[in-house]
Amino acid sequence: MKDVLAEANCISGLGEIAVARSQYDLARTNYEGALALYKQARDLRGEANCAKNLGFIAIARSDRETAGTFLKIALNIYQQISEAYLVGMTHRMLAKLTFDTDERESHVMAARIAFEEIRRDDLIAQLRSEFGDIS
Repeated sequence: MKDVLAEANCISGLGEIAVARSQYDLARTNYEGALALYKQARDLRGEANCAKNLGFIAIARSDRETAGTFLKIALNIYQQISEAYLVGMTHRMLAKLTFDTDERESHVMAARIAFEEIRRDDLIAQLRSEFGDIS
């Protein structure tokens, strides 16, 4: 029997190698393949991480719209599996992507709340440094 999760992990790892080599087309192909396998294996964390990585590839290619789409998919899953750190970091990335002031403020506040939940004052300070007053 085929170990779908192991295959997904290997293909995702190949995506990481491709990103490190700036081979973004290959990385995207690997992450898309791994994403399908993670879905088949019902591994939510794997799905979210692949979506996040596809978002980062889109950022590297200056494709804000695609990046936002993938990061929102990742965010939704991270919220489902209660990953406060990754919820906060994904909100932070979405705040950096948007040009809409209200949306940016909403993402920054959500990131702050997630970081407070895990008592990461260092990350809250980083948010203040990047976005100003986040009371």
